[in-house]
Amino acid sequence: MIYKDTTSQSLDAGESQRFLESYERLRPTLGYVSYTDISKALRVTPQQIMQHVKFLHVHSKEWIVRFSYNRNNENVFFKLVKRS
Repeated sequence: MIYKDTTSQSLDAGESQRFLESYERLRPTLGYVSYTDISKALRVTPQQIMQHVKFLHVHSKEWIVRFSYNRNNENVFFKLVKRS
């Protein structure tokens, strides 16, 4: 999975709400969560989570999305920050 090659696609309304609940439950102090952890909690593919995160990154008026990269410059974690 490569973020730049992923299409922006939102989860349905129910899954989107469960996504936010799972994010809040799983995020550590620094706030970064892996696509895999969220996908396991929602029982969807990591690609679906990546597509939803990209959707929020591009279209959301409520959230700012931050990313954390590994040594191969792959974004493997994300963080949601409420817009003020």
